[in-house]
Order: sequence, then C-alpha cells, then structure tokens
Amino acid sequence: ESAHRMMQALTKLNAQWTSRGISEIRSRIGIATGDVVVGNMGSELRFNYTVMGDTVNLASRLESLTKQYGVHLIISNFTHAQLDANELAEKDILIREIDCVKVKGKKLPVTLFEVVDPGKREAVRRTWGRFSEARSLYYKGEWKSATALLKQLVDKESWDGPAKTLYERCAYFVEQAPETWDGSYEMKSK
Repeated sequence: ESAHRMMQALTKLNAQWTSRGISEIRSRIGIATGDVVVGNMGSELRFNYTVMGDTVNLASRLESLTKQYGVHLIISNFTHAQLDANELAEKDILIREIDCVKVKGKKLPVTLFEVVDPGKREAVRRTWGRFSEARSLYYKGEWKSATALLKQLVDKESWDGPAKTLYERCAYFVEQAPETWDGSYEMKSK
C-alpha cells in the first residue's frame, strides 16, 4: 500500500512538474516477502547497519526487472500470497500476473506481479482477458498463438510494457525455441 501511494503521489507531482517545464522523475520498486537479517554487520573495526538475505536479493532483482517490463512496481508471488484481494479491491489497487522467471543466481522460478500504475488501471482492466490468454499460451509454450495474440495487443495498446516484453520473447521463441521449457524464462542478467 505504501509503494502504491508513492506511485500515486509521484504521478501527481510529475503532472505538476511537466506543466511547469520540469522533467519527470521515474521510480522503480521491487517487493519480495521472506526472512532477512537486519542490523549492524561487520567487526569492531568496521560495521554498517544493513539488511541481508535471499529476500533482499530477490527484491533487488525485481526492482531491476521493472525497467525491462516497463512498469514501476513488481512484487513476487511470495508477497502476492500475503495480500487480501478484498482489501486491494476496496483500495482500488490492481495487480496482474505478468510473467514467471528464474532470476539470475536462482534455480526456482518466481512469478512476477505488476502493481498497476493508477493512471493505467482502466486500460489494464480493458485488456485483462486478452493479456491473460496470451500469457497462458506463453506458459504452455504455444509460441505462435501467443505471438499472434500479443501482436494484436501491442499494436493496439502500445503503453503495455509486459505485453511488449512477452511479445518479443515469443516472437524470438517461434524462431529459436528453448531446448527445455517449464513455463519460466531464465533471466540472463541482474
């Protein structure tokens, strides 16, 4: 909710700033849920207050992925599992599943969810069914069908970063399918 409020506030601030000729500020957030170690780390000679653990690393990877998918906020399936759908609906927070990936350095896949920018909610609702169908075909490895559906979506909805990302990947897989496919894409970089 805090990250969503930050996005709402930034949307308003950017509108004010651009109307005055000031450049927009872009923000990216990745949220993962799990155990971490927090506190002063190090030795008597040198220590810092920090946070460490796999969950911290995953959150960092998710933040990096926001740029690739053209979104501002990605949460992991671990975070998504902790959310209350009724509470989200009451607060008009829209979350959609966008992909399943193996982040750099990990073998187990993580499902990615976009917390939709306030200004894009209605557009995402309008395209929800088509995107979900295309994503389902992608997970099944039905590249040609997914590519055709995603192309229609991208041609009509050029703002949809996750659709563009899946379209480009599916189009590539039509020509050069992966040797093995379990429905999750292995990320090549952090």
